[in-house]
Amino acid sequence: MTASHLQFEKRVKRLHRRHERMARDGVVHAVGKDGLIMSRPRRTSLRFPVRGVVWLAIFLFTIKAFLLYHHGPTEYDQRVSQLVEGTAFEKAGAFVLDADPVSGWLASQMNRYLSGTAVTEDTPIFAVGEDL
Repeated sequence: MTASHLQFEKRVKRLHRRHERMARDGVVHAVGKDGLIMSRPRRTSLRFPVRGVVWLAIFLFTIKAFLLYHHGPTEYDQRVSQLVEGTAFEKAGAFVLDADPVSGWLASQMNRYLSGTAVTEDTPIFAVGEDL
């Protein structure tokens, strides 16, 4: 093949790659100095789903708080300690479900608003061993 044909094949290959990127990632249009509208592939970067991770964390804290509110702190701790003694999957679940300050606070708020009892500043919001 001649050198000019190899250059042509190289340009065609580059155009095919560019069109594949535009089909996959989307297109950005820009107007050049001469008024010609140019279509370029959208730049992509590695995107981390921050919003999804935040919603997952909120969901997990809420589930933990509801379980803590429903079972009470002593029974909840007993159930988590049973998970610690289990398989590796159960140990991972115990690590995730272990009581933390955020879940405890959410459980105390659930106790305050869902139990129907009046809570004053003198009474504890969520006492250990309290029957809900």
